[in-house]
Amino acid sequence: MFDHAINSLLTGSVICRYTDREGYEYLSQDDSMEDANRFLGRIGKRVVSPTGGGAFLEFVEGKVLPAVAILQERNNSPRS
Repeated sequence: MFDHAINSLLTGSVICRYTDREGYEYLSQDDSMEDANRFLGRIGKRVVSPTGGGAFLEFVEGKVLPAVAILQERNNSPRS
């Protein structure tokens, strides 16, 4: 399962319980996540596990979240 998860990640796949249940369950285990991060760390990559729940899904769908809007506004305002 390690090879499957790493190959999926390196080819740009998103592993979640809906797209790759086996990979998701594998990476949900702390030891497996640590192994994957140790391997990926050699090339400057790592596995992240978003915990935003519904907010994360809304962000992925393209909705502007309030905190993101504030940061974008700050980024676009002139600096003094």
